[in-house]
Amino acid sequence: MAAFRFAFIITLVALLSAFGGGGGTTSTPGSNTSQKANRVLGLDIANPAENNDFTNNITLAKGAGVEAVTLHLDWNVLEPGAPNNGTPVYDTNTLALVSAANSTYAANNLRLSLTLAPIDTNGIKVPSDLVNRAFYDFTSDPTGTCSGTQPLLDRFNQMVDTVLAQLPNVTLTSLQIGNEVDIELLKNHASPLDTLWNQYAVFTKCVRTHVQTQHPSLKVGVTFTYAGLTGNAGANFKEFNRIAATDVLGVTYYPLNPDFTVEYPLPVVSDLAALVSLYHTQAPTLNIPIFVQEIGLPTSAVNGSSATLQEQFVRDVFSVWDRYAADIPFLAFLRLHDLGTAASTTDKFSEYLRTLGLRSYSGSGTSKPGYCALKDEAGTRGWLIDNAPCP
Repeated sequence: MAAFRFAFIITLVALLSAFGGGGGTTSTPGSNTSQKANRVLGLDIANPAENNDFTNNITLAKGAGVEAVTLHLDWNVLEPGAPNNGTPVYDTNTLALVSAANSTYAANNLRLSLTLAPIDTNGIKVPSDLVNRAFYDFTSDPTGTCSGTQPLLDRFNQMVDTVLAQLPNVTLTSLQIGNEVDIELLKNHASPLDTLWNQYAVFTKCVRTHVQTQHPSLKVGVTFTYAGLTGNAGANFKEFNRIAATDVLGVTYYPLNPDFTVEYPLPVVSDLAALVSLYHTQAPTLNIPIFVQEIGLPTSAVNGSSATLQEQFVRDVFSVWDRYAADIPFLAFLRLHDLGTAASTTDKFSEYLRTLGLRSYSGSGTSKPGYCALKDEAGTRGWLIDNAPCP
């Protein structure tokens, strides 16, 4: 989901820089610590409520058992244009955000799920001077061995090095090279033998190799949509991940019809079961961990939804996650608060984006039943939650 991704970068820089350690909550273990096992619960907390209190975002996240937060940056936001005399020029506000995230999340014992995206949803997000460059130049290296002259790959690796250097203290759950990339790959590129598919798969493999020379334990993956992974082109994505040699399989999941209305009855249990079957049971040689990078449900009536339906969705997610805990070690809900955009009575897409929050936007925000369900389900399974009452 690319929309609204960077609306709060400058605000977050100031908020993160001002906020130190400790959320001020008293955490207690849930009643059955064995159920949590090694799973990591994540949440997108990038958007504060109307009062702009990012401190409260961290308090609320930790109070609901959240252990990891997400940071998603498109490459062309980090590095908009050409180098200056051979030196890459990075956006100072974005690098400041990364640095502030490092200190703030480390101080609060929160891990970070990092996405650096040369492809995001339906677009290629590279610096302006690289727009016409191939992700991997097979004329320079026909066998894809990460050699030859590779301008785009080399610049991306430089950018990754720069970002990771800003994150010495926070623990990363994974590095995702692109978000919902299947939407772009399937756009006039229908075959895994197609040039763009091959280029991006080898590009990913080479980025992973480069990153793990300095960060050998860092898991590297690519994020796809659930529809892409389970649709007619699903076999292509198995081949993509085989070529790319990824450590994890990233996926976003929103149970929506093509018109952005909510699927009902909610199919989350059967859908995630199908995903595990396709990429683990039926593909034992691929069998890499599934990281659910984004999962959510809007609450707007325009989308045929409600706060009650979102609550059911959250509880269903935990139920199916219990069944496939070993297959899905990481799962992150999107997002803590609704967006502060104007409500619409007709625009289903904007309402879908606006109302994905587990809390409302107005004032300091109010918890929806979905947030209370998150806290309840996490605490029951042994995640640490606070003692604050949830309405």
